[in-house]
Amino acid sequence: MKTSRGAANDLSPEEDPVPSHKEKLDFTRAREICNRIFEEFGQEEVVVVDGAFRIVDASSLPLEKYGLTRRQAIGRRCHEIFHHQKTYNEDTRYTCPLAEVKRTGKPHRCVHIHLDKEGRKLIHSISSYPVFEGEEVAGMVQFLRDITWETNLQKHFGDQEKLAAIGRLAAGVAHEINNPLTTILTSAMLIQEDIPAHNPEHEELALIAKEALRCRNIVSNLLDFARQSEPCKSDQDVNDIVAEAAALVRKPANFKDIRLTCDLHEREIKAHCDKAQILQCLVNLALNAIDATEPGGTITFETKLLPEGNWMEISVADTGPGLPENIVDKIFEPFFTTKPTGTGLGLSITHGFVRQHRGFISVENRADSGAAFTIRLPVRGAKAPVVSLKKILSVP
Repeated sequence: MKTSRGAANDLSPEEDPVPSHKEKLDFTRAREICNRIFEEFGQEEVVVVDGAFRIVDASSLPLEKYGLTRRQAIGRRCHEIFHHQKTYNEDTRYTCPLAEVKRTGKPHRCVHIHLDKEGRKLIHSISSYPVFEGEEVAGMVQFLRDITWETNLQKHFGDQEKLAAIGRLAAGVAHEINNPLTTILTSAMLIQEDIPAHNPEHEELALIAKEALRCRNIVSNLLDFARQSEPCKSDQDVNDIVAEAAALVRKPANFKDIRLTCDLHEREIKAHCDKAQILQCLVNLALNAIDATEPGGTITFETKLLPEGNWMEISVADTGPGLPENIVDKIFEPFFTTKPTGTGLGLSITHGFVRQHRGFISVENRADSGAAFTIRLPVRGAKAPVVSLKKILSVP
């Protein structure tokens, strides 16, 4: 397999030189070839497996995401590392590129999903090539390119356009509904004052007033969603905002016997943000987590400075049942809710606030149990510490 250093940093499925599947390589030379590949593609993600899907060798770059060293990975089956599965599972949603290469003896390209050490999805563009021993496919070489960031970015901009259109529609509808709704509510309350409490009509009017108030709350949420005014930003310590959010939801958590913990970065993380908006985001996420968590469960707030030092993460994780996979992609859509009395606007408003801070928000089911919402924001003047120490704070 002939390569050049000049092409190593611009490897893509469209531009990869594709060797004919008839070109046969003696697998006894695989180790030598591996070393040459790693020398040529030092900054690329390369994995070599044998015919039983055991890892023969790999560059260190992809293994860091799975919490493994090169030595720890060699000999383990790829599905254990990349999919957290002890046995190979033929998932009909995603064709295994290695199984396809072994079956056909031909190179294969695809977009495939792996899971990192914390169970988060990583989207890869993968080019796989067979390694022959005689007439048999004795192994495969994979070149991987992590396209998670690009994929999420494309989805983010698509969501922006859709939410902007819905916001304009919501503003118009809210204003049209608000005036007649106020008339209904006022009339019901005035008539109720003239009817004795023991009269059945008094109870009916009370129900009308109650439902009108609920509609007013929905309209108020619609207006909040539509307006999403420009944030009033200032330098804030994100750890302080998280601690305040935890304090605000302490009572409803205690009412359900749910424990709150804060796992905060050991140094302050300065973000240029609107404190009120970020606080509202965290409270929204925490209240949803409380609703989803059974008594005796735990909700964890965590702040983290990413290694490059330009971005930080705030996560709110629970020990509830997690989210069904079929709704994960819809969770931030306006009016989408799984609650009988929900409006479906809380997470949409949260998404809008994060977007206005040039940030990202995502949700994933955790490997053990529950779901985790993660907000990623740009930071100001922050540097990653040399040694990371955990500071666990319990919220009484």
